[in-house]
Amino acid sequence: MTIPRINYLKNATRIGYVLVSEPYNIQTVFSRELAYNSSLGNSSVLLDYSSIPSGALYFEANITNLTPCTASSGQLNFTFTSSVSGEFIRGGTAVNGDTWLDRGHTNAFDNPYFTDKFSASGLYSGAEENGTWTVSGVIDRSIFEVFVNGGEQSGTMTFYPTRPLDTMRLSAAGVAANATVSVGVWALEDTWEGMADGSGTVRGNFTEAAGGGSGNYSSMKLL
Repeated sequence: MTIPRINYLKNATRIGYVLVSEPYNIQTVFSRELAYNSSLGNSSVLLDYSSIPSGALYFEANITNLTPCTASSGQLNFTFTSSVSGEFIRGGTAVNGDTWLDRGHTNAFDNPYFTDKFSASGLYSGAEENGTWTVSGVIDRSIFEVFVNGGEQSGTMTFYPTRPLDTMRLSAAGVAANATVSVGVWALEDTWEGMADGSGTVRGNFTEAAGGGSGNYSSMKLL
């Protein structure tokens, strides 16, 4: 299950019509800001989020003030690591180039038909994009979603570590001196908090039978 999205058609310069898919009103589940830097440059942000009850984050990273001469330089990369097991997932996007994801360094699941890496190519649209190249993402305990240039490209992957991922590194590299890099990271609320019973099970669609008999319900086990 992924986050709610807005989907619409957009006539993107150099690409043609694309189906844009972006998070819907994600700010409503922000619990607090974990990091913000409006002038990161070719540097990185390292963040320990092990204390976040939901284990879920939303992040944004933007390269702005791009010009025709700098529209093919710059990368934004991210890595999420378990401080206990050393497992990690990673990905990134290059201005006017590929966006990629790699889940091949988590060890709770192994199958020869389990594709651990994939990528897609994007095109910088110049003035159409107001001199920007952006990436945002949502991660929880086992799902990662990425959105490039406001959802012109999007991808979802599941991952299976033996221990929870709890450390994030977000970095920029190769960005031209006259361009600006800004990043922000927010913790997300646990939408199931307070709904679990003593065994950690969230019960839904419960119908009590007449006469006090047992009813039917669906449930979800919190891990």
